[in-house]
Amino acid sequence: MLPIRADLELPEHLRNPELADRSRPVLVTCGAGGQATLGAYLLKQMGFTDVAFIEGGTSAWKEAGFEVE
Repeated sequence: MLPIRADLELPEHLRNPELADRSRPVLVTCGAGGQATLGAYLLKQMGFTDVAFIEGGTSAWKEAGFEVE
């Protein structure tokens, strides 16, 4: 769904308005990191300039002792 929500050429009701600003910082995450890596890559291909992902995903984040809400 991420590429759809960020696609400026799709009808407005399908998009996330927060993703219209391509310079907005975006942090992508998922359970183990693989999908986040792909999501970050796709966003960069779509023109986002400040994209990062959590290597190892939420699992690695938790193992490192960081909080999760």
